[in-house]
Formats: sequence, structure tokens, C-alpha cells
Amino acid sequence: MRVSNSMMVSSTLNDLSQIYSRMMRTQKQLSSGRRINAPSDDPVGVSRALAYRNYLGELDQYNRNIQRVRSILNHTDYSLGSINDFTIQAEDIALQLSNDTYDDEARNAAADQVQDILEQIINIGNTIVEDRYIFAGTDTLTQPFDFNSVGVVYRGNDESIKFSIDRTTAIAGNITGSELLTKPLLTLGEDSDLNPGIARYTFLKNLHGGDGVNLGDNHFTLRTVNGEADIALTDVLSIGDVIDAINDQAAAQGLTGLTVSISEAGNSLMFEDTSDPYITSDTPLAMLNSGSGVDLEIPEFIIRDSDGTSYTIDLTGATTVGDAVDAINNAGVPDLTASITSEANTLTIIDTGGHGYTIEENGGTV
Repeated sequence: MRVSNSMMVSSTLNDLSQIYSRMMRTQKQLSSGRRINAPSDDPVGVSRALAYRNYLGELDQYNRNIQRVRSILNHTDYSLGSINDFTIQAEDIALQLSNDTYDDEARNAAADQVQDILEQIINIGNTIVEDRYIFAGTDTLTQPFDFNSVGVVYRGNDESIKFSIDRTTAIAGNITGSELLTKPLLTLGEDSDLNPGIARYTFLKNLHGGDGVNLGDNHFTLRTVNGEADIALTDVLSIGDVIDAINDQAAAQGLTGLTVSISEAGNSLMFEDTSDPYITSDTPLAMLNSGSGVDLEIPEFIIRDSDGTSYTIDLTGATTVGDAVDAINNAGVPDLTASITSEANTLTIIDTGGHGYTIEENGGTV
């Protein structure tokens, strides 16, 4: 094969172009300090470089997590040390006043000291690191400890905050407030009753974890088959006040068989009705139908005789069975009488004239 001049020139130019490209690539590497400046320089190397970059990013995040855990644990360690110191102070005060040599003034002063110690412990329990409460579990925006009339109430949760320190390991970076409150009590034993229930002297403000009882407008209504009573709970402070108010006002309003007391379990009020379980003229309509009451949205029904003559019974304003009996007897229905049959626990309607009366609804469900 003959090599022409044009072929030689073309080959030389191609070699020069490749040399120039390599030189340019080398200069770019020298100026940038990088071996790979474009994916085409080394596709496999680019893939590895991206993997390395991601891993370096993970390492940075792991390092930040470790630094954050270290900061939280350092604050936790300091806080627990301070709580321990305050607890020792309170113990020393208790031991110091455990004999009869101190008068009431000294004991009151010691009580004030213990109160201050408790408040400082609560403040430590509400420690904030980087705008987060470190003893609130994962609910870090909620102040974990609250002090009310009952004592200290924990508002956080029992969950630990996990921090990843490598691809396979996550560690808890906090201690929950419940661990501070409940773990020391485990030494008392599982059968220990830390919630002794209620007594007559129990203050209403101490119920519901110290949040107290919402009395609304201080009134509620008691209904039994023997009548109803409006109970006013004004100026009541304790469970005993509530019991006395209900019993006195119920008896004064005719519910003589109703009594209220503390239940045998000691954690609730027990309402006991010893009166006869029969309807009377005072029985509220709201007590009928197993306590679901009578539907008076359309307060009418019809009594019709065999000739088709109808009489509308209007129960507007009726609240008791006696009101319903009066409404029927006053409707002008000939030879018809309504009454209460206590033995059968029913309302009886008697037709003494043989009119063949029937009872129909009038659009409602009375």
C-alpha cells in the first residue's frame, strides 16, 4: 500500500490534535487541582467520587449528631448532679428537724427552704438546650415539669430521641422526665398505692392531676323516677362540701331517697336511690324510655274516637308525667281519664263511655 503525502499530513494532524487535547486536559487538571473535571473524563471515577462525596456528607452529619448528643448529655449530667446536690440538701434539712428541739417557726423556715429547693429542681428539669427541652422525651417543645396544687406533674412523653452515629448504629441521646419521676418510686414495690383516692377533706382543686374540677356555672340537675333537683355547687371547696350540698338540696327538693357518698373503692362518688322505682306525677319525662327521655320536638299526639273525631293533646311545656296526665285530662276528650298506675309502673288511659278511642302520632314521636 502506497502512503501518500495527504495521508501522512492527516495522520500528523490527528496526532497533534490528540496531543493538544491531552495537554489541555492536563492544564485543566493542574489549574483546577482535580483529576476529573467532567463525567466524560472518567465515568467510573465519577461514580466513585459521588459515592465518596455522599459518604463524606454522612460523616459530617454523624459528627454533628455526636456533637449534639455530647452537648445534651453534658447538660444532662450537670443537671442530674445539681438535682442530686439539692436532694442531699433536702435530706439534711429533714434529718436536722427529725427531733423535737425545733419550734414551729424553725420548721416553717425549713419548709420554705425545701419549697425553694423543689422549685430549683423543677427549673433544672425544664432545662433548654438549643431551644428544646431535654427532659420532655420527643415532645421537646413542651415544658416537661409543671408545679401545681398537687405537686409536680410531668407533661412530656416517655420516648427516647435517637441519634445515628454511623450507618448501623443509633443511640438514645436523652433521659425522659418520667425516668426521673417514676424510677425512684419502683423501690416502693408494685403494690404501693401512690394514689390513695379521695376523702371528704380532698380539695376539688387537687383532682385531675392538680388541674382541678371545672364546675361550669356551678349547677347540674339530678333526675330520678321520683322527681328532679337542681343542685347548686356554689362555694364548695372539698369533696365533703359537694356531698353535703347534693344530699341537702336533693332532700329539700323532694328526692328524699337519694344519697351521695364516697364509693367503696374510694376514688369516686356513689349515687344511691333507695326510693320505690315507680313513676309518680313528679317523674321527669326525661327519665322515661330508659333514661333517653320523651321526644317533644313536636309535642303533640292525637286521640281519635271510632266516629273519626280527633282531639289534639298538646304537651308543650310539660316536664313531668303529672304534666302529661293533666294535659290529657284537660283536652276535653269525653269520658276519658288518664292516671298513673304505680303497681304496673304505667300511665293508664281509661275510656268509660265506649267511644273506641285510639292514639296516633301527629308528626312527632311522643
